[in-house]
Amino acid sequence: MALIHVFEMTSEVSESGHFICRKHTLVDIQFSDVEDLKLEDFNHQNALNHLRILESTTRPGRLAVFLDSAYGLDGTFTSSAVEVLSATPGIPPGSIHAHADAQPGP
Repeated sequence: MALIHVFEMTSEVSESGHFICRKHTLVDIQFSDVEDLKLEDFNHQNALNHLRILESTTRPGRLAVFLDSAYGLDGTFTSSAVEVLSATPGIPPGSIHAHADAQPGP
């Protein structure tokens, strides 16, 4: 299971000089029957550039999952199924996005 903070980063810049991010959502994803797990560089932030889920080219009937790192966690694994359990508007506590410029939720 993974809880991932997703958002839309706009090209707009706030008065404080940060890109304005909006539509902050916490997505709870469950991966079933995980195999071939390889995780590297886990740290305090673990920001992803992308979460990619594709049909596996080497394991018929399985999904290939790629956690493409921006900072911290990077990984790959296969899964037999993926399910979104919930999508809740909001910003996680302690996030760098929890400031006055943030625009939570859709």
